[in-house]
Amino acid sequence: TAMIAPALLGERLSQRHWLGVGLGMLGVFLVLEPKIMAGGADVQWYNLLASVAGLAGSTAGNLYQKRFASGIDLRTGGVWQFSGAAAVCTLGMLLLEQGRIDPQPPLIIAMLGSIFVLSLGAVTLLMLMIRHGAMSQVSAYFFLVPPVTALMAYGLFDELLVPLQLLGMALACLAVALVTTGLAAPGPAAVARE
Repeated sequence: TAMIAPALLGERLSQRHWLGVGLGMLGVFLVLEPKIMAGGADVQWYNLLASVAGLAGSTAGNLYQKRFASGIDLRTGGVWQFSGAAAVCTLGMLLLEQGRIDPQPPLIIAMLGSIFVLSLGAVTLLMLMIRHGAMSQVSAYFFLVPPVTALMAYGLFDELLVPLQLLGMALACLAVALVTTGLAAPGPAAVARE
C-alpha cells in the first residue's frame, strides 16, 4: 500500500513512515518466525499462497475503496462487499465441502462473533478509517494482526510466546505509532480530486 498510495492517491510519505513500514515488516516476521521455522502441517506452500493472495486482494480492495468509493454509503457498500464475499464462499463451499452444518453452541457463538464483531464491526470501522484517513496510514494497522493473534493464541490455546515474538510485537506497535503519526499532508493530486 505504501508503494502504490503515492502514485494512485497522491499521498506523500515521510522517511519516518518508511522506517515504520520496515519495522512493521520486521516485527511481523519476528512474531511469525517460530511457527515458520518449526514448519509442520500449518506451514505449507498453499497456506502461504492463500495468505499472499488474501493480502493482495485486501490491498487492492482497500486502495480501490479509497480511490473510487470512499464516499459511498457504508450500508450500501457493505451489502455489495458481503454479497461478493458470499458468492466466492458459496462457490468454494459447493466445490470443496459436503454442505452439512452441525449447529452446536460453540459454532453458533463463533458465527455470531464473526458476523457482528468481525464482519459488521471491524469492516465498518475499516471503511470509516479509509474514508477519513490516508490509506498508507490505515494499512499500517494490519501490522498488528499477527501480534494480536499470537497473544490470543497464548491466552486461548496455551501457545508459547518466546522473547523473539515479544520483540516483534514491540516493533510492530512502534511501527504503527511511527506510520500513523508521521505522514505528511496529501499531495496536489489528492487535493485536486477532493
